[in-house]
This record gives sequence, C-alpha cells and structure tokens, in this order.
Amino acid sequence: MTLHALSLAALLASPPAAGPASPGPFASLAELDSAMAEVERGADVEAFWARVKAAGAMPLCFGDLAVFLHRSKADRVEWRSDFTEWQSSPEATGRRLGESDVFTFRRTFLPGTRLDYKIVEVTNRWIVDPLNPNQQLGGFGPNSVVEMPGFTAPASIERRPGVPRGTFGPAELVESRKLGYGVNVRVYVPAPRRGAPSRTPILYVTDGSDYWHEEMGRLTATLDNLIAEGRIPPLVAVFVDPWDPKHEVNRREKELAPNGDDPSRPIESCPFCEFLVEELAPRVEARYRIDPSRRGILGTSLGGYNAAFMGLRYPKHFPLLAIQSPAGRRSPWLFEGIGAAKVLPARVAIDAGLYEDWFLGVARSLREAYEKRGVKVRHLEVPDGHSWGHWRATAAPMLEFLYGER
Repeated sequence: MTLHALSLAALLASPPAAGPASPGPFASLAELDSAMAEVERGADVEAFWARVKAAGAMPLCFGDLAVFLHRSKADRVEWRSDFTEWQSSPEATGRRLGESDVFTFRRTFLPGTRLDYKIVEVTNRWIVDPLNPNQQLGGFGPNSVVEMPGFTAPASIERRPGVPRGTFGPAELVESRKLGYGVNVRVYVPAPRRGAPSRTPILYVTDGSDYWHEEMGRLTATLDNLIAEGRIPPLVAVFVDPWDPKHEVNRREKELAPNGDDPSRPIESCPFCEFLVEELAPRVEARYRIDPSRRGILGTSLGGYNAAFMGLRYPKHFPLLAIQSPAGRRSPWLFEGIGAAKVLPARVAIDAGLYEDWFLGVARSLREAYEKRGVKVRHLEVPDGHSWGHWRATAAPMLEFLYGER
C-alpha cells in the first residue's frame, strides 16, 4: 500500500480485486448468497452457522466487498465505524435472515482498507465481533478490525530480532507552575550508533501513554527500526502523558484544546504549550546536546490540532510538525494565522484517513495553507479511520520526512 499521495478519486477508480474469498467454506459470494437464501427460507441455522464459524474470520471478503454476519436475540443489530461516524445509520443496520437470529450487513470498501468497528445490539450494547479475532485497542477499549485484501501491515512497528533498542526510562513527574500540577513524562534515548550527529534531534509526543503503548502507538519500536535502518538519525523522544493517575482523569481536552468549548475563538492562552516550551524543554534538553533546528512535535486528533497551533505560536522552537488526523474543523483563525504568519515551521507532515470525514477536511485545509506559504509538506491519505491502527502505520513515513532529510 502506498502511504503517500493517495487520492480518493484514484482509490475509487481502482478495479475491484477478482477471485473468490479467502480460503474457507464459502468459495464464492454466490455460494454464500445461496446459503443465506436457504436460511431465509427456513433451512437449518445451526448448519449454516457452523460453516460461517469455520471460515475463522469476519467479515467474509470477496474482492472489495465485505459481508458481516452476527447472531443475536436483539430486535436490531447495527455495525458502527468511521464510515458511519460511529453513529446509528440505516445503511449499516443488519438485515435479518428470515425468522432466524442471524443478521447480515455488507459494504464495498476502498482497496487496502483497514478500519475499526463494533457491533451494536440495540438497545445500546456495544460489543466486539465474536467471530473476529483481529482487534485494535483504542481510547474506549478494544474494537474489531476490518482488513480488506490489499492491506499490508506496517513492518515499521514490529519488534525484530537484532534491532538495537533505545532506552525508555520510567515515568518522571515534572511539576509545573504553568499548569498547577505535575505531568508524567517518559524519555526515549536511542541506542548508541556509530556516526551519530554531535547534536541530537528531539521529538515531543503528546498523548504519550497512547503513543508508547504496545497495543496502540508502539512508537518506540518504530523509532528503533527507523534508526537501525538509517532512515532517521538517532533522536531523543519525550512522551508527555495527559493521564492523571491520582484522580483517574485524562487531561488531554483541557491541555491540548484549552478553548475546546469554543474552537472558533483563537487561543489566547495555552498553559500546556507554555509548559512544553518554558518548563519541560529546558529541563529535558539540559541532559543532551540537542539540535534546536531539528526539534519536532507529534500529536494526533486534538494533539494534531495542538501541534499545528504550536507551529503557529512557536515556529522557531518547533520547526518540525507531525500532525495526525487533526481536529479543528471550526477554527478558521488557525488557517488565517498560517496565511499571515511572518515565520512558519520548516517542515510539516500531515496525515488523515479517507474514512475520517471532517478530520480529512481539516488535514487538506492545513496542507493547502502551508503549501501556499512555501512550507515543505508531506501529506498522507490512507484508507483507514480514526484509529491507532492508522496512526502507528503512518508515523514512520512522517518521521522519515521530517528527520531523514536535510
């Protein structure tokens, strides 16, 4: 799967994959449809379901068509995902097979699609698909995953034998006067490498505990692999965690979007931003020989929105921006600010999923705003949604663009 410069038009124009489904009891869509029609006419449900379970996966994929099946005593069954904006949708409501307890839903997807989804048994019982062992952990627990033919799992996140691992220190509580509380921070230091630059690039990562989580961002594995392959120089990564373990509260909305209640209003003050620049950076960077011209910030969703803001307010401090699935659809001041700024970041990497609706629109608007000002931009669009399965796949090419080139 090509990760950069994918356009929706090109994907829609791609011909559907030919041939039968992956190996299983239904050799073709016609055979599955015939078996489903038999159930609707009153055939033995258990015999049919045994064949479905024998496939060992859900959904059943035939070219670019995915067929979902689920058994439930509920009156209605729905599938929710980024393609429904995680809302109830008539198009993703299951059709009952006759008088049975089997529901089905089918949808054509873009080639190479990977998406999270859940089944909702009305009323409002959200569950992972019991026939799908493939799951992705997210902010609200595990989701089931669709992987269409043509999807390729990113090699960049795999921990491979022989790849030197960087040191990933324990959480350190950094007390902040700007915020009025302590922030947990973990620092990744690269494995020693011959020929490394005398001054070290550095990356600040918001939503740190999600990015370092092995079942979510797994970013330390990506950094180990990119550095070992020479795709980026050895760099220090500072993971800033919004989670307050004492009170079991996630502070990300307060920290990353301080005017989140009114995003149409420009940010007048940002204590978290001031914490990063005035308190955290001097403390961390005193330990290393840092190259300030190669200092970057990475964030997703609200973190992506925050990274764009940091590049607008502190372009000399953060000349490298990695913006994943940025929020900020009602923030015209951000794009106007980029257009009017006297100084802008040197390089910006932006990504979004083709199923992300308005996040995709924000990403494209940011790309246009930066490109109009002559900023070097790498823009990625992938057939995915608002998921860690997406962000951990695109982190590697984004970081390679920002740090791998001079």
